[in-house]
Amino acid sequence: GESPAWFLQVISARLAPLMQSTGFVRGSASIKWYAAVISQLDPPVLEQWMPVLLPPVVLAAEDKSGKVHPAVRDKASEVLTLSRSRVDPMAFAAEYQQVKERQRKAARERKEKASAEAVVNPEL
Repeated sequence: GESPAWFLQVISARLAPLMQSTGFVRGSASIKWYAAVISQLDPPVLEQWMPVLLPPVVLAAEDKSGKVHPAVRDKASEVLTLSRSRVDPMAFAAEYQQVKERQRKAARERKEKASAEAVVNPEL
């Protein structure tokens, strides 16, 4: 059957974009939810949910675009450290690497799309 924790995925999907906003209140509320969930789940359960919970935290903690409010970025760094301390180090490292690889792939795809657009519309 379907996991009763489907709501974690739904809430995470709604809150993740708020961390990428420059506003402090929304980003702060979002990262606090991630901190609470990560601190409360039993480690084996947390490990299963890392693919859902870790990516937005990593994005916020390592933001270089200026989209994430500095206080939210700092809190996200703390939550990243908390995450690392609550699950098996190898499992954390593997999931972290997957997040970073997805980021690199998305950046490559954006760059390729921008290059293709420049060829089609050189005046842009």
